[in-house]
Amino acid sequence: FFLLSLISQVALLIGSVFFLYTKLAGRSLYTHSCAVYRVLVKRGLSKENKLTLGRKKVAMIVGRDTSNLERQGVIRACIESVAENMSDGVVAPLFYAFVGAIFFPNGIIAAPVAATAAMVYKAVNTMDSMFGYKNEQYKNFGWFAARTDDYANLIPARLTAMALVLVSPLCGRSLAKSFKTMRRDAAKHSSPNAGYPEAAMAGALGVALGGPSMYFGIKVAKSILGDSEKVLKPEFIKQANVLMVSGSFLALLLCSICYLFFISV
Repeated sequence: FFLLSLISQVALLIGSVFFLYTKLAGRSLYTHSCAVYRVLVKRGLSKENKLTLGRKKVAMIVGRDTSNLERQGVIRACIESVAENMSDGVVAPLFYAFVGAIFFPNGIIAAPVAATAAMVYKAVNTMDSMFGYKNEQYKNFGWFAARTDDYANLIPARLTAMALVLVSPLCGRSLAKSFKTMRRDAAKHSSPNAGYPEAAMAGALGVALGGPSMYFGIKVAKSILGDSEKVLKPEFIKQANVLMVSGSFLALLLCSICYLFFISV
């Protein structure tokens, strides 16, 4: 940012916007989850081949062992990842960019500060993804990254859940059911944050998420979020993406409105 500022204020602004954009993972999340959907519905493949490819594709966006997942397990893991990573990859960077920008509401420095805040958040989140595991290898080294990430996501995770709740009726889903499921089931998750967007997503889709998963060869018990009203089908991945994209735009709109409010007072 210092080097960009030596060129011009325009270069600093453009560079800051670019770096902030690179911290938003919405497009990548959409692309990878759609890849899971496409292999599960691809014509000309046997059920076994679809499942094998689905396991490989979903392994790119989840931390669990996918080698033994059944078809519904692949779909469930994909939807959970869409919900959780909407918070980690989209709403949280936007939130911290907003927090950083409001400290310099009337200066050119607001843009690089916003980008820097988002980059710091992503550094914390990446450390948690790499080392924040409760196993023998990382339990002593990764606890700090995991706890820091938990605290950093306390607000963004809940904002993500509310964004999903609010866009539910716009996407043909039930706002009341999404909100009810979030309130009832969010605290059941082992994470203090991930349960909020996952439960809101489960309620909006009318499906059950969660359940036992394999990590490093160990079966980890997880509570069920939502109600098993419907059998999980690949189409639910598309519907989850619609909710994710709509909720992300709502979060961007709300952050923009809040920023304009702060700079006007």
